[in-house]
Amino acid sequence: MADMKFAKVLDGGTASYYSFTEDELAAVSKGETLLFSFVLRAPTSTHINITLDLGTTINYQDGSSTMQYAVPVQWTRIYMPVTVCNMRGVTLSTDGTVYIAEAKYEIRGYTAIDDLPLESGMWMIDEFESYKLSADGLGAGGSIGIVKSGDYIYSIGDSALTVTRLSDDKIVGRLDGLPGVRQIDVTKSGNYVLITARGNGVYVVDVSTPENPVHVTTYNSIEMATGLYISGDYAFVCNRQYGVEIVDITDPENPRHKANISDGSEVQSCVVYDNILYAGVWGECGVFMYDLSDLSDTTSLKKIGKVTTGGKGDGLTVTEIGGRKYLFAATGQHTYSANNENPLQNLCFGQGNGMDIFDVTDPLTPTWISTVKIDGRYYYTGNDYWETEVSYDEANDKYYAYLVNTYNGVYIYDVTDLTAPIRLAHIIIDLPLGTLSNGNVPALTHPTRTIVTTWDQHKTEQGPVGGISVADNAIYVAGTVSDLHKFVTPYAFAHSSEGKSAATLPNYSKDFYEFNNTVTRGAITALPDGSYQLIPTTGQALAAVTDENYVYVAAGAEGVIILNKSDLSRAGSIACIRACDGNVGFAQDVKIYADTLYVAANSAGLIAYDISGKGATAPVKLWAYTSGTSIARQVTVSPDGRFAVVQIDNASVHLVHCTDVTDSEGNVTKEKGTRATFYIEATSKSATCISASGGNIYHHQMTVLIDDRYVGIWNHISSEYWFDFGPDGARYDTPHLVSMGGTYTGSFVGGFGMLGGGTEYTDSSGNTYTLKVNGDGYVYISDDYTAGNKTKLFTSKLAFVGKPTVVGDYLIVCDRVSRRMAIYQISTETLLGIITFDGNPDWAYADGKIIYIPLGYQGMIKIDLAEVFA
Repeated sequence: MADMKFAKVLDGGTASYYSFTEDELAAVSKGETLLFSFVLRAPTSTHINITLDLGTTINYQDGSSTMQYAVPVQWTRIYMPVTVCNMRGVTLSTDGTVYIAEAKYEIRGYTAIDDLPLESGMWMIDEFESYKLSADGLGAGGSIGIVKSGDYIYSIGDSALTVTRLSDDKIVGRLDGLPGVRQIDVTKSGNYVLITARGNGVYVVDVSTPENPVHVTTYNSIEMATGLYISGDYAFVCNRQYGVEIVDITDPENPRHKANISDGSEVQSCVVYDNILYAGVWGECGVFMYDLSDLSDTTSLKKIGKVTTGGKGDGLTVTEIGGRKYLFAATGQHTYSANNENPLQNLCFGQGNGMDIFDVTDPLTPTWISTVKIDGRYYYTGNDYWETEVSYDEANDKYYAYLVNTYNGVYIYDVTDLTAPIRLAHIIIDLPLGTLSNGNVPALTHPTRTIVTTWDQHKTEQGPVGGISVADNAIYVAGTVSDLHKFVTPYAFAHSSEGKSAATLPNYSKDFYEFNNTVTRGAITALPDGSYQLIPTTGQALAAVTDENYVYVAAGAEGVIILNKSDLSRAGSIACIRACDGNVGFAQDVKIYADTLYVAANSAGLIAYDISGKGATAPVKLWAYTSGTSIARQVTVSPDGRFAVVQIDNASVHLVHCTDVTDSEGNVTKEKGTRATFYIEATSKSATCISASGGNIYHHQMTVLIDDRYVGIWNHISSEYWFDFGPDGARYDTPHLVSMGGTYTGSFVGGFGMLGGGTEYTDSSGNTYTLKVNGDGYVYISDDYTAGNKTKLFTSKLAFVGKPTVVGDYLIVCDRVSRRMAIYQISTETLLGIITFDGNPDWAYADGKIIYIPLGYQGMIKIDLAEVFA
């Protein structure tokens, strides 16, 4: 171990440099690992820059040899393992004041940095209280989210809502059948809780009688309902890349979409305070702020402020202290310039876990106040929940902040001096070794990414925390895989933010979702009058198909709307399909084969309707396929009508019989509406389900029928699957599944070209191909699905990627996230125009030269390309 001499005190704007001696240089060979160690603290929270001039970089993405650390007010050791290339010196610099007690380095030979996870990152060495909660708790079971209302705690987990009475810590109520739960909040009356459930939408549960919670309805969110915050008469639902959806819950049993705030940033959590929306953005590592008083039209949907956080932005709390407003932002994963694929050699990897405090009294000019970090380096994508809470001890005029960091438990800080947070305690859930891994350690693994933890997985196991609720003298801890725990502590008081003002939308325009016919970046400046028609819907328009006379629109909670093609007047509609427990069976997708309409109806499953004759406007239900509490999100029918490929939930695909299967004697061996078997070519085995292990199948990532033979599916880690139903005239009795492995497409964008029911593009030589827009922005043509061959069709990238539809010589690309649609001419590779909508354009369905584009809560638009390009 060698000492390095630096100034004992670094003042703002100063730097201290250490140059290695000749003996030190001679003792180290290129490629060896040095473990640097610094012990320091600051009188008030500040940052220090440590530059290791070793002829190598420690931050691969910006090529930097400098790492910035947030210095707390308590003595902390910083470990920096670095591979040496050419040693010169080390520089310490700061804009604040930092006390330095120790600076050393140790030669670790050719030890790999990946082997030093517990000797890396920041480790507090000042004393604080440490507590371990056992796996046993109050009996609620695994809990992923939690909210307190009056004398009750409402916790969610394991597809259930559990009610715990605080006065005696007794479980008094439970509601099962709620798959996919993520976050929970309570209405101002206390009579309802809302629960986000990712692709399942938002559950609304009546808890006016806490002992008997009742699921009364489900709201059809724009996409993956993740974060949730209720303020006044509005619920703010974070839909990841789709932004923050504002839902009117004046009548909680009849929630209504109000508006959507989105600029393409991935939002996981949000909070509203004094009519300012604070949205934690993931990839940008920050928090965006929006003034809800200025929500008059789409042009006003601009952020008024932004703060940059020390990691991925997530759980937020805003509270008023001393007449000023402060934002407490929980962060996770990595600091600046690192991503999930970086190795541990990038010192930014796994160092984004902590909490930042900002003064947001004026959201136009927010000010950083302080930062705290958890111990060590940590990265794991499972159960990645980060949360903050703040409470106030009125008797002693003290404020406390609580930081939840998934497997790293709960940290408690005294934040009475906001510039100098003091760590008081750390709470973890202690699990028996092997609990998470079923006896095999380590428990936290990932097939393609580096995992780093703050504990030795071979010696101990820590349970993840989904959230907390702070009551007087106790913290209720939601153990995701353990239980609901009660931790008694003198550092717990009622939330100081409970008096938050209710959100209002004073300037909200009823014309928010009108189509303003603005076309940019191409030859078209506007769609000609008479070439388009906007059809409003109450529910969320998600898909459309046509037959000879009618357009069938899957419109979410409104059901399937049937429109007369000649004038698009309402010819009739299928009423909302409700399951017996009160779930709304949203119409998520529609397809037609012969005289049968197939509806992916959410929790009501896949439903087949007869639309022959009078059934065209009054469809008759034939049969339904359901799978427990699972939901049907998308459907495609095989070329001979014998099978339906159905996306179930967010990560599964089922094959369903659409006709009865009979034996040689005419006996029915498999009834329609039951699960079918398919053959997996790669393994020579049979199965009844595709499971997108390690990833999600996001919104409408399945193709229609391609080349009268194939159906393709993508999941978010970019694995591609194909069903092969066999060539015309020789259909397979058992469809084949071909896995294409990893092909980059992007999580929320990309798709396969669609031309009515044919889905192919015919080139000038008469060859037919499938068009695929990949995440790299290029359009590919391919006629060899089993080998994954692809040839670039466009020589340059598209303006953006999305879901493509081919209409003659035109390529229509819809990007539901950015709310835009592009029109290209294929033969000339010319961008003809980009149209921006207020809603979210989904797959465009082509009927000749007419396209029908579902726009979510903006309704559906019909565009006649023959009129546009007349």
